[in-house]
Amino acid sequence: LDAGSWFSPEYSGEKIPSLIEILDLCKELDVVVNVEIKHATERCYDIPTTEQAAEERELAGIVCREVEQFRPAPGSIIFSSYSIAALEICKALLPTVPRSLLVGAIPDDWESVVSRLDCFSLNFYHDAATKEQVGAVARRVPAVVYTVNDPSRAAELFSWGVAAVITDCPHTILAHLPADAACAPSAASSAHPAAAAAAAAAT
Repeated sequence: LDAGSWFSPEYSGEKIPSLIEILDLCKELDVVVNVEIKHATERCYDIPTTEQAAEERELAGIVCREVEQFRPAPGSIIFSSYSIAALEICKALLPTVPRSLLVGAIPDDWESVVSRLDCFSLNFYHDAATKEQVGAVARRVPAVVYTVNDPSRAAELFSWGVAAVITDCPHTILAHLPADAACAPSAASSAHPAAAAAAAAAT
């Protein structure tokens, strides 16, 4: 499979790396990896059928076995997913790897789900949350928002209490944050070493 020619003829023939190859590279670069386990539903907020939930569990099991084989250092990998079924498997098979629940809008039962799955953070769409909702989440677990590419919006969200933003352009976001803003890497690191990755994670 040619994964590079769409970007430039220079990269023609470039292959898609395996998960282990990605983990090896990130270890070499000292980068924390957010491994998102995809949902089987058409839309992230759809309720999975029995068959789809089984697919999500199967995929999570495969990912966990690969990660276990890699023997990651503590805090070097985060699992995230919209799939509750997938996160249940991650908790059962690799309970020491932090888990983040992905949602669009913050659901009414977010706190009970986060508690049951023992999630490290709640990750949600930044435009679907109010300041009050962000504050409520931040009092319970680190609030992480996606996908924020506007520096002024990032600064506003940090002032609301988010721990980190997920962005396509981390260097731009970091360069434009005011000195008195809650800096994502340091604020996140104070909560958990793995959280710093979310500050500079690219979607």
